[in-house]
Amino acid sequence: MELKAVLFSQIIQAQGIPDRVPMALNGYFGFPDPVDMLGACFDGRTITNSSAFNFAFYNNPEVNRLLDLAAPEVELAKRYALYQQAEELIVRDAPWVFLGHPNLVVLRQPWIKGPLVEPLWWYRYDRVWIEK
Repeated sequence: MELKAVLFSQIIQAQGIPDRVPMALNGYFGFPDPVDMLGACFDGRTITNSSAFNFAFYNNPEVNRLLDLAAPEVELAKRYALYQQAEELIVRDAPWVFLGHPNLVVLRQPWIKGPLVEPLWWYRYDRVWIEK
């Protein structure tokens, strides 16, 4: 194996093209909804000859079907159950090596007010203030 250091923008572009990058270490950060990651990274119909986020070029027709059923579902319990079924198939097929998930820790003084941590943009300093 030959390791090659590249810019983040270069690896994102290159790893989404078939037969360009044999393996990469990366992560995914998106909206706090299953449709964002599962649809972008594991829907086989997103595979193209140009760069796409389905870096593993994963295509499982049953996962695709479950994603189609889950995305428009308005009943949350049913929607999440469908996504859970899709996730179980994805983990079983192992197109990625799932290494971990970050935990955010915030220590703050009682006089700092506002939501410092949010699900979408982790730390939001523009929404906090000091109250004396």
